[in-house]
Order: sequence, then structure tokens, then C-alpha cells
Amino acid sequence: CLPYGEGITFWPITEALTSLGDVARPVIDRLRDGGFAAPEELFLAVRRLLESLSAERPVILHVDDLQWAEPMLLDLVDHIAELSRVGPILVLCTARLELLDLRPGWGGGKLNATATLLGPLTLADSEKLLDELSHELDPEMRSPVLTASDGNPLFLEELVALAREAGLVTVPSTIEALLAARLERLTGAERDVLQCAAVEGEVFHLGAVASLIDEHSANALDASVARLVRTELIRPDEATIDGDSAYRFRHLLIRDAAYDALSAETRAQLHERFAGWLEGQDDDVADEIPGWHLEQAVRYGQRLGGPARPDLARRAVGHLHTAGRRARDRGDVSAATSLLDRAAALAPLAEIPPGQISVDLAESLMQAGDVARADELLSVAELEDSADPIAALTRCEWMIRVRPHEAVQMIESKLPHILRSLARANDESGLARAHLVASMPHWVASQWTLAGQQARLAADHAEAAGDAGARSRALAFYVGCIVYGQADVAAIARELDAIDRDEPGPSLAARAELARGQLARLDGRFADARVLIKRALEGFQALGMRELEAACDSELGVNELSAEDPAEALVWLLRSDALLAELGQHALRSTAQALIAQTQASLNDPHAARTAIALSERMSAAEDVLNFAITHRTRASLALGDGNTEAAIRWGQSAVANASRIDSLEVRADAALDFARVLAAAGRDGDAAAEARRALELFTAKGHRSGIDKTQSLLAELGVKG
Repeated sequence: CLPYGEGITFWPITEALTSLGDVARPVIDRLRDGGFAAPEELFLAVRRLLESLSAERPVILHVDDLQWAEPMLLDLVDHIAELSRVGPILVLCTARLELLDLRPGWGGGKLNATATLLGPLTLADSEKLLDELSHELDPEMRSPVLTASDGNPLFLEELVALAREAGLVTVPSTIEALLAARLERLTGAERDVLQCAAVEGEVFHLGAVASLIDEHSANALDASVARLVRTELIRPDEATIDGDSAYRFRHLLIRDAAYDALSAETRAQLHERFAGWLEGQDDDVADEIPGWHLEQAVRYGQRLGGPARPDLARRAVGHLHTAGRRARDRGDVSAATSLLDRAAALAPLAEIPPGQISVDLAESLMQAGDVARADELLSVAELEDSADPIAALTRCEWMIRVRPHEAVQMIESKLPHILRSLARANDESGLARAHLVASMPHWVASQWTLAGQQARLAADHAEAAGDAGARSRALAFYVGCIVYGQADVAAIARELDAIDRDEPGPSLAARAELARGQLARLDGRFADARVLIKRALEGFQALGMRELEAACDSELGVNELSAEDPAEALVWLLRSDALLAELGQHALRSTAQALIAQTQASLNDPHAARTAIALSERMSAAEDVLNFAITHRTRASLALGDGNTEAAIRWGQSAVANASRIDSLEVRADAALDFARVLAAAGRDGDAAAEARRALELFTAKGHRSGIDKTQSLLAELGVKG
């Protein structure tokens, strides 16, 4: 994996597959030109390629420096390791310990996988390595060398190499100082080759070096490369550009030492020239790479205080914007946000209007949960072109998150015109986006069937457009609609099975996993639900989808409430609320506060419950009757605790009335069951039994096993046969 240029998600896979030759060419070409519109399509293609090869002979996929990988590349590695069963495939990943910050669960290994921690060499092993490397080292230097190396084999190897070249009088204190000393021993031409090579990276192409070095060093290029190979500073490697030769620095630290020796002015010149060389290649080069090098050239030029170079900045913006949109379309939120953010930052230097970049970045930021920055960017785009339908749709999505009541009015007034305009233009991608926005007012009003219908239309238009990324987003929204709505557990499970058969990418797979966790909760399998929802949570965290991370926290809280562990539920709900507050997401936070109020009431903390009720109701749109159904149930419970039976009945009736406006069997059943408990506490057993029977009917229609059990227990207490 490349240590530079955030957003270069699949470059390591492209590099690895290139070594396979023509058999991998279709996959490589689609990777380079953005032909995979969604992660699931890409994951499946790579896995099937490896499986087809493994049917003939064992396959080893080696990914080095995995700690620099983007989250979606880690998901691809996971996908191959977990789902490949056709033939023998070894996925060998090497990384620094920082990888465990990104994937904590990988440290202990997993099914069909193991993890090994490499520590320093023991003193005995260091002595053995030193003996094998050289018998010529001065015996008096052995002890200082072994002490300074501290079990680092690279340090030992480089010390021995320096001793061979120049004799070793003193031992450098650090590996960086040691490498700098080795580079100082090179001829000027050899040093030029290494420094120009370092601009490309740990692996470099001879054609690139030839285009960067000066004429004097170019004349000695072949001889310099041969000597650098002999001195083991570089070694031959597999070229990723047809017709060229490639080499690799023997260690990344050698590359870093060569690059660090370059002045800022030289770096600016070399990055610009290398980007130009990349742009001139017949092979399609991922836009992320020339974009990054041009960006570096611009930034070093700024640092030096030189004249403005809008032409250079425009080239950088073009590459980064294209790469960012491709990353966004395939669902790679982290990479898309990074690439588009960098393009937007360079737009003023490029002297180009930032409008379209701002809209694209705003969309990516909303998926990441940063609604405040998205608002700023949309304001910029709206000033530039107030008639842009995509900007208008993106603004509607922003409004839903922050001011849902105003968003509903805005969507109802603007959407019909936008839909007609997009239909006239036969813009299937735009129509997919518009129908997804059309589903959102129904979502706010908890009309899940209508919301699901619009999400399905969005998926159909996305499929017609060949936009697998938009289809994946629409289907993820649709999954939420069927879980919360009128569909029963069996029907939902069938829909999830159909999604699994399509081998979804990480975002849709995580949403399906969350849904399976919700179904496990309905079935009373709370431990299974906990595992499934936490797995979904890890998936959303890896993708940088913070809103959905907060949604998983909230669902974990609901699961613990259902399991009658309100103390644990409160931990998860407060965590969800804190994240939503940080993101400025009022629509979801109002529901989180309603659930917090319900939990605080269960913990006999009426003051905290009333505080949360007030906050939830203040943030809720008038259409968001789900929140009022929950808070009014809690108000009934609190009134009952105060001994005010009349108020409890009044609030219970209100909760049932609000729930009746909601297209959710579970919400209506919960309201009826709680009202039955209030009526039973008031001594109205007949009315309580009637409400309980209604709850039982709704829970049964949903297939809500835990709800059925609780309702039957209440009916038994009332002396009524369920």
C-alpha cells in the first residue's frame, strides 16, 4: 500500500493483479477506468478472478504495509478471506501495529485466518544474523552494533553494508542516520537516481527516473542502477506499466532517506514532472496518483513563495475531482471525502468555480455525518447556480438531517418540478437520486411502506442508469423501511437473503447485518442481536459512515431495553446521542432522546426522563409522530409512578393515537401493550385485556416473538387466555 495520497484505495490490488498478465486485464482495466460502480461488483470480480486461478494452482495474494490501506481495501481483504472457498488461496498481509487501530478484531485472528506479531530479534538471533551477513566486522564493533540495532534486522544489514563500503568507526545512533551515511557514500549520479526514484515511491519505474534526472546522470543511468542493485539498496520488481522496467527500494526507510535529502524546490519540480510523465502514459493511470503529485507540486511552490500556477492547480483539481466522484459512486466514503476535500481546497488556486466540487463534497460529508461543513459547501454551490437540480436535491437531504419539518415542506414544493425536469432529460441517475429524496418525508412521518416504495423506484432508476452505487444506497434505505414497517419477520428475512445472493458490498452488507440483528431482537435472541449489530457497527465505522454508526449504537440500546437491561441500554443510547449531537443531526437525535427518556424512566430517574422528553419533543418535527408515540408512553409511565392514574391514562391514549398514525406494527403494538399495563394498574382489567389482545394481534402479524411473550405474560396476570 502506498504511504502517500489518501484515497488511493485499490492501487495495491491493481499492482498485484498486473503480475498475472492478460488473465487479469479485464479486472484491471475496470479498476483503472472506474468501471465498478459499487463495491459489491468490484469485490465479486476480484474474488472470482482469484478463485478461477486457485482452481488450477494455489494462489498467494501478498499485500504489504496494510496499515496504510483505505477502509474499503481492508473490506476487500476481509471479503476474500471470508467468502473464498473454491480453491487454495493464501492472503498474506504484512503491516505495522497501527493496523489494529483500524481493525481491532484482526489481532486475535478469525475464521480461516490467523495473526502473528513479529517482535525484535533476540540477542542470539541477532548474533546469528550478524555472523551470516559478515565475518569481516571488527570484533570490537560487534557489541556496539548489536546494542544499537536493538533486534532490528534492517539496522544490522545496513551497518554491515556501511562497514563493507567505508569501514565502520562509529555506530550511528538511529536507522535514519545510518541510511543517510550510506547515501552519502554514493556517486552523484547514483544519488540522483535514488532521489528521483523516491518521488514515485517504494516501487519505481525506470522510464519515470529517466524523465526526471538531468542529462549527466541520464548517461550513467544503467550503470548507476546496476551498482545500486549490487549494493542492495534497490532490487528488481514487477512493472505496472507496459514496456517498462521496475525496481523496489529494499526497504521503505531507504526511500524515505533519499526523498528527505531533496530540497523543497527540487521536490516541487520533480513532482510536477513525474505527474506529466504519468499523464503521458498509454496505460490508464489512477487519477489519484497524478492528482497527488500535482498537489504536492502546488503546495511546495506555495511554501517557496513562487508565482501562482493556476494551470498546475487546475490539473490537480481535475484528477482529484474525478477520483473523488468515482470513490463516492462505489460507496468508499472515506476516500471520496479525502479526495474531494483536497480538490475543493485547490479550487481557488486553480481559479475555477467550486460549485460542482462543493456539491459532490457536501454529499460525501453528509454520508460521513459532517452536516455543518456540508451546509457551508452547499451555500457556495447555491450562490453559483441556484437552478442546479442535483444541488437542490443535496440541500433537501441536508435539511432532512438538520431541520426535518422545513425539509418536508421544501421537498413537497420543489420535488415535482425537479422530477419533471429530470424525466424530460431522461436522467436516470438524477431520477434515482430524486426518488430517494422523495422517500424521506415519508420516513420522517414513519410511513415506511410509502418510503420503501420510493426507495425501490430509486433502485430501479439506478439500475437503469447502470449506477450500482446509487442502487446500493437505495436498497440500504429500503431495508430500513421493511424492518420498521408492515412486513413480517419471514418476509424481511427473504429480502435479506436476496440481497446476500447479490453479494453486497460493505455498506449494504453492513445495513443487512444490522437488519438481521434487529430480527434477532424481535425473535428474543438478544445475545445474537448484540453480536450482529456490533458487526454492522464495525462495518460502518470502517467506512466512515458516522450517522449509521450512531444508528447502530441506538439499536444496541433498543436491544438492551428489550432484554430488560436499561442500565446497559443507557450506555449505548447516550453514546449514540453524543455522536449525533457532534454531527448536528437533529432528526435522528430527537428519536435517540425519546429512547433515553424511556430508559431513564425504567431506571426510576423521573427528572432525567422528563429532561430528555422535553429535548426530544423540542427537536421533533410535527410530522415525526414516532417520537411523540415514544415520549407519550414514557409520560404515561411517569404519571403512573406519581400516582396520577388519570394523567397516565390520558398519556397512554395519546401514545396509542400517535402510534396509529405510524406505518409500523411494532410501534403500534408497543403503545398498545404499555397502555394495557396502565389500564391494568388503574384497575380496568377488561379494558387492559382488550388492549393487550390488540397488541398480541400486532406482534403476531409482525412475527415479534419477544413481544408476543411479554403480552401473553400480561394476559396471564389478568387471568385472560392469550
